Amino acid sequence: MRFTRHRPAPPKRSAILSPAEPSPTTGDLGLAHPTIAIELTPKERALILRYGYPFDQIKAALQAVSSSKQIETVLLDEYEVDRLIGDLCRSINHEEGGLAVQAQLNDLCNGIEYAQQTGDGELEMF
Repeated sequence: MRFTRHRPAPPKRSAILSPAEPSPTTGDLGLAHPTIAIELTPKERALILRYGYPFDQIKAALQAVSSSKQIETVLLDEYEVDRLIGDLCRSINHEEGGLAVQAQLNDLCNGIEYAQQTGDGELEMF
């Protein structure tokens, strides 16, 4: 897994004053959250799709590369990452998939949390 943090360009004043469609990824005023580029293996992508209960945007991004056997980069905003971490923890706590899957989910969740907190994309320590 490799994580890179991206900050969106500051919004123009008109973007703040003119209302936009509210959405989980842009907030009530249409302002984008900071994004994180996440490189995921096919196994990690499958685990997120099955046990992470992803938002439609994450689900679409993962499904777009689901047939790839390579490490692929998926761009997510921090709000989505927060929710994804919570949903992965829920699956771990409810003992979904058995012990082997729980261990894999725990490793995946720890890696995502570490990258989110530190911005360090090199996760060889895991």
